[in-house]
Amino acid sequence: MSKLKTLIVGFGAVARGLAMDTKMSNWFPIATHAQALQADNRFDWVGVVDPDPAAQKSAKQDWNISAFGSVEEAAHLEPDILILAAPPGERAAVLRALTSVKGVFAEKPLGDDDGKALVKEAEQRNLPLQVNYWRRGDRTLGILASGGIRERVGDIQAATGVYGNGLANNGSHLIDMIRMLLGEPVWAQAIGDITPASGGPITGDIHVAFALGMPTGTVVSIHPLDFRHYREVALDIWGTVGRIALQQETLDIRIMPRVANRGLDDEYEIAADESVELKSTVADTLPNLYANLADAVTTRTPLLSPGKSALKTENIINLVHRSANTGNSRLMIGDA
Repeated sequence: MSKLKTLIVGFGAVARGLAMDTKMSNWFPIATHAQALQADNRFDWVGVVDPDPAAQKSAKQDWNISAFGSVEEAAHLEPDILILAAPPGERAAVLRALTSVKGVFAEKPLGDDDGKALVKEAEQRNLPLQVNYWRRGDRTLGILASGGIRERVGDIQAATGVYGNGLANNGSHLIDMIRMLLGEPVWAQAIGDITPASGGPITGDIHVAFALGMPTGTVVSIHPLDFRHYREVALDIWGTVGRIALQQETLDIRIMPRVANRGLDDEYEIAADESVELKSTVADTLPNLYANLADAVTTRTPLLSPGKSALKTENIINLVHRSANTGNSRLMIGDA
């Protein structure tokens, strides 16, 4: 089979820049779209589109890839795969302009109206649309999502999460991970005031504390952190027979067992000082999403992080906004 000709639209941090972060490379040897394309021989990376001359220069000099200032200039490449790494706004229009495309990989967030239009365009053309919620490519998290949490900690009693650098940014990653691991929430409710997300990468992004209600009655409470002090995107899950902590932005996952209480007879406790660390598989997350997209294009394998799932995360974000603007009212979550 011939290789999948691939075009990247938007050549910034996630497309190329994170490859320069030496600490990230210790955990994510393949952290950018550029690295992923070079590592998987099923893809033939044929071009980059970015209006920024510096980005075009980097594509040509650092990656030896043709670069263009507009999608129209690159249309003659007739790409099979479209990587949408530019911010939301015109992504649906880009896909409409490229009739040769057979599959799409989009950065999160999808955006509201543009995201819905993008998913609709992909559905109408029967195109696989993968969204880069990278934890869905993590094999360890996949095991936990497929019954592994219940096996290790029992029924879920409560959970808490923290995020920073914006609700639409890392908050969306946390919401998506909650959906992946714990199931689909049935309601959303802001439980704090809106504040600006200082230093976040998405213009106009916010911070707000909120809660998600699960079908079992379990409530997940989520709180923002100021990344100027330190970074963290974490989820702490308390079950009936144990606890699981996904911390250090899920680079560290620990199971804590239920044991005899050290201070009282005939009682139990969670032994935080006897945790068992699960093997980290974050290094393979982006390659796994790319391999999955290639399989979806060639053999119609189901996607790990499809566009319709990403729209559900967008819907929850919108409801949190609406709740915060209507007196922290509880809002039911319908289909996105």
